Amino acid sequence: MASTAVEAHLQAVEALKAKEAALRYDHAALSNMSADEARANTIFTRLRDAEVQSTWEKEGDLDTFAGMDFYGAKKAGLGQPSEVWNTVQRMPKGALLHCHFDGTVDTKFLLEHAKKTPNMAMKTDIPLSTPESLWKATVEFLVLPEGAERSKISIYSKDYVPGTWVSFQDARESFPYPYPYSLDAQTKPNGDNAHSADAGLGFDAFAHALMTLTPHQAVPAITNSKQAWAKFQSTFGVIAGLIGYEPTLKAYTKELLRSHARDGISYTETRINFLTKFMVRKDGTPDLNHEEWVRIFIEAVNEVKSEINDGSFVDAKIIYTTVRFIDNEKLRWYLEDCIMLKKKFPEWIVGFDLVGHEDPLLPLKVYIPELLRFQQRCKEEGLEIPFVFHAGETLEDGGDTDLNLYDALLLDTKRIGHGVSLARHPILTDMVKERD
Repeated sequence: MASTAVEAHLQAVEALKAKEAALRYDHAALSNMSADEARANTIFTRLRDAEVQSTWEKEGDLDTFAGMDFYGAKKAGLGQPSEVWNTVQRMPKGALLHCHFDGTVDTKFLLEHAKKTPNMAMKTDIPLSTPESLWKATVEFLVLPEGAERSKISIYSKDYVPGTWVSFQDARESFPYPYPYSLDAQTKPNGDNAHSADAGLGFDAFAHALMTLTPHQAVPAITNSKQAWAKFQSTFGVIAGLIGYEPTLKAYTKELLRSHARDGISYTETRINFLTKFMVRKDGTPDLNHEEWVRIFIEAVNEVKSEINDGSFVDAKIIYTTVRFIDNEKLRWYLEDCIMLKKKFPEWIVGFDLVGHEDPLLPLKVYIPELLRFQQRCKEEGLEIPFVFHAGETLEDGGDTDLNLYDALLLDTKRIGHGVSLARHPILTDMVKERD
């Protein structure tokens, strides 16, 4: 009797597991695998299980675990490519529909271009006269016109006047601190006569640290989302002046597409932030407008298409974005700008979004009048520019950021990024499923 009851229970468990598995997102793929796909799945599962044992469940290691924060994992030295990573990297992935243009290419690529740009300049809001000041300062880069005035006072001197431009090359070659990824906060400057090769490497590491979340000894570990967002947002201010130069913009776009192709991504929709109205021309004139940005993007796409003809790269499009701290009057200008670009480049502008840290910035409800007007304007012009809003990218429940999901869905957003709080809204979840 007991044996029969146990057997019945085990059968019930298997039936329940099968019923649930049939509802999983991967059920169709797993149920219809070819022989080669099944073999590949077995091999990859074996690689993944081996990595779990060698990395995440290593005997005696109580600090490392699967799902640990990225920053902590990098600091623990776990950022090196593994067999699993290398395999995933080579897999074909189809389309990348959510990426931010200015945060997609390796920052080392930008630094290499900056080093080759004769009129690249740099400024900070405080003198970089102490090791601590390196990580407190707001740093900006910009290509200046030929002959534009640059300060002769070292940016590392206490006499440097905040906000004045200095030569990028001079700042790089006279970097007076040790290599920042092993920087001791008590170390004093070496003076302005450091060996230029060593100084240059130190400066490159410093600039790299400003543009990434790579851990280093001079800055405490990031422990919460506020700290992560603050650091994340600060990187874009540094990057902007390096990308915002006509020759670099085109080279950067091409590298973005090439790197995606190398990673098995054949189609990309990238969010370009049009908040800044002008970039810098090749001659240093700061009046390269939005229409010219798009033309440069199109040229880069077409050149990469000609360059990569093995099918690994198909196409790329633009999602027009601005930042969600502007008021409605300014938003109207950007929405009209988006319409203008769509009319001039109908195949290239494929959506509109508002970006930025949702929690402290303005919720969608503030912008409803202008967003509805935009939809009406698109109908009048015979244009299709769908919204692809960031919404619900929050841990809160019931606040404005969480409630952005309601506005986004009622505005017929085509996609939601990142929708973290969506799972707490059963009706909204059903709406999303029905629209898929």
